[in-house]
Amino acid sequence: MPQYWATTQNNLANAYMERIKGDKAENIENAIAAYTAALTVYTPSAFPQQWALTQNNLANAYRERIKGDRAENIENAIAHSSQSLELSLKFSFAESF
Repeated sequence: MPQYWATTQNNLANAYMERIKGDKAENIENAIAAYTAALTVYTPSAFPQQWALTQNNLANAYRERIKGDRAENIENAIAHSSQSLELSLKFSFAESF
């Protein structure tokens, strides 16, 4: 059941983002990996709402990311937020007609 697996990956990532124990940087890296894994199932065509929400969560993780280049992390956050927003606007616009 791929959808349940993706949901679990997303929930795991959320837990890593809130985790108090362990190394914060490593927790965020684990969250990014789990969100990315969820997106292998949550595609814009198959699960658009879940895809947009997970893209938004991934953007938040990149915004908080400690490892890597700060500017690149912010650019990744912007890219994932923009993708989420683009799909959300497309559906909002379509529903208004």
